[in-house]
Amino acid sequence: MKSFFAAGGALPWWMSGLSLFMSFFSAGTFVVWGSIAYSSGWVAITIQSTMCIAGLIIGFFIAPKWQKTKALTAAEFITDRLGYSTQKIYTYLFLLISLFTTGAFLYPVAKIVEVSTGIPIGTSVVVLGVLILIYTAVGGLWAVIVTDVLQFVVLTAAVLIVVPLSLDKIGGMDNFVSQAPENFFAFVNEEYSWGFMIAFGLYNLFFIAGNWAYVQRYTSVATPKDAKKVGWLFGALYLISPLVWMLPPMIYRVLNPNWMAWQMKGPIY
Repeated sequence: MKSFFAAGGALPWWMSGLSLFMSFFSAGTFVVWGSIAYSSGWVAITIQSTMCIAGLIIGFFIAPKWQKTKALTAAEFITDRLGYSTQKIYTYLFLLISLFTTGAFLYPVAKIVEVSTGIPIGTSVVVLGVLILIYTAVGGLWAVIVTDVLQFVVLTAAVLIVVPLSLDKIGGMDNFVSQAPENFFAFVNEEYSWGFMIAFGLYNLFFIAGNWAYVQRYTSVATPKDAKKVGWLFGALYLISPLVWMLPPMIYRVLNPNWMAWQMKGPIY
């Protein structure tokens, strides 16, 4: 049980931190935030910076408390705190909600597969779901951790290639800044105000601190100090990564300012 749900309870903190970072990452990250970066500029970076603040707060105060519980699953924790009947209600609710949340996670990936390969989206969802079930069932949390770390390596390599190519295309950072639209580097705008940033930051705080998919990363390390480092690594990565991720779509706005107006005329096929 401990090996399957907590990777033996002695997972290296840096691997757990990278896994937490990649678990919060999805195909929608570049689609949603990239779209905002193209249209609104620096606002997209400000939005994602709220995840950095959430990670640091969790590292200081919440992650070590989770590690001290020694709970292997959310159901076990709820049973210990609130009793078996409450745990049953939680399980039924979790199964129902997971039908929708898991579909939401699989959909954007399946959509990318459909566009790039022509495989129908329904087939992609089924195949991806079965593959994920197999490697998770066989390898437990270790399989998920290793997959996340490998994804981090691939993602980092891809981004480190795209960013300098984008800057070279625009003629350097100075040209990019000088040609950018007015207020392109403002921290907030009318749509994404400071009120929105505070609300979104609180959402991230509660979500990363309480969702068991992320809590596992705090409980699977050896000590409360390691659990703190998991949260801090997540926060540090979200301090740096939004700037690197959002530069290409921001640069593309300068290179092709008419793309958004053309896109609004109809869907892309």
